[in-house]
Amino acid sequence: MTQLAAPANPYVLIAERGIETVVGAVIGILVVVFIRWRRAPVPSASAAGPP
Repeated sequence: MTQLAAPANPYVLIAERGIETVVGAVIGILVVVFIRWRRAPVPSASAAGPP
């Protein structure tokens, strides 16, 4: 059987995957917060007052 990758310590692979997941989640959250921060607030019907 052939090997597709060089053998590696599984604990290192799990740690690297965890770090990549955390970094990706933080970047995703920051992008959402930045987009929502830049967007102007939309007035709701109740905030507009009586018609």
